Amino acid sequence: MNNGEKIYIDCKDDLFAIQKAIDNLPAEGGTIIIPKGEWLTGPIHLKNNVELHLEKDSVLKFSQNFSDYTPAVFTRWEGVECYNYSPFIYALNCENISITGKGVLDGQGPAWWHWKQLQGNAADRLCKAQSQNIPVEKRVFATEEDALRPSFIQFIGCRNVFFEDFTIINGPQWTIHPVYCENVQALNLTVKSCGPNTDGFNPDSCKNVLIEDGGAAGPPAGPGGGGRLHRHKFRS
Repeated sequence: MNNGEKIYIDCKDDLFAIQKAIDNLPAEGGTIIIPKGEWLTGPIHLKNNVELHLEKDSVLKFSQNFSDYTPAVFTRWEGVECYNYSPFIYALNCENISITGKGVLDGQGPAWWHWKQLQGNAADRLCKAQSQNIPVEKRVFATEEDALRPSFIQFIGCRNVFFEDFTIINGPQWTIHPVYCENVQALNLTVKSCGPNTDGFNPDSCKNVLIEDGGAAGPPAGPGGGGRLHRHKFRS
């Protein structure tokens, strides 16, 4: 666990309690601890030297209110840069950040999954914008009409990223999505989701990535069948 300041979250009626705690940490960072129990939160934006730690039997559920994930942030949606809904846990150009512990992150993804059928027009416009070299700052989405689902966890341009032990379920789209990151370790994670495009772990233009002793369970294998948990080891 991070050696800096430690803050236990104790407020269940404030969607932004975790973010406020992160914002109040000193420059040297610290650890935000989610105790046992069920907690509801909005998006979480990490900063340098911050660890989000999930105690055993904690469940962190993310808001199903789409507007909680605005204003739009810089992101990469299926390989194309734009501004869109905030990922549920997000970091931009940070160092020494981590998510650890034996708790559960629950994206409550079914609220978003039907957008798969609605995203075609916006996805086409985004691809066209890239082909025409339209500046990224003008590729702004983040509306229900556009229906471009965010990633669950997305860190962009970060160094020294560490994930360990947690279970993550039912994200809106790609589940763990480091982009332009360096020195990423993911140890003993469990990913479970049966939604569309809810890939387990997508390193995207990253360097030095280690994924070890993790498992991912996808949609059911067939009528009446359950998705199998697959264990993986990957190094780049």
